[in-house]
Amino acid sequence: MDIICKKADINKSGMHVFRHSFVTRLFEENVPIKIISSLIGHNKIETTLNIYTHLTQDNKVDAIKVLNNLVLAK
Repeated sequence: MDIICKKADINKSGMHVFRHSFVTRLFEENVPIKIISSLIGHNKIETTLNIYTHLTQDNKVDAIKVLNNLVLAK
């Protein structure tokens, strides 16, 4: 377990953290949320989005960069 957590760069805080990390990493790689939701057995994508998907600071910075590129491109 420790080796897996270290390689995945996540804190070891119980097995359930892997579900959250799994969902978040797939979301970051632009896997459609409907597919992610199906993979972890959710009937509603809202559950996957609202509970299991976590945004990182990098996600927010990347979004601001996209916005800046749109504004600066004009």
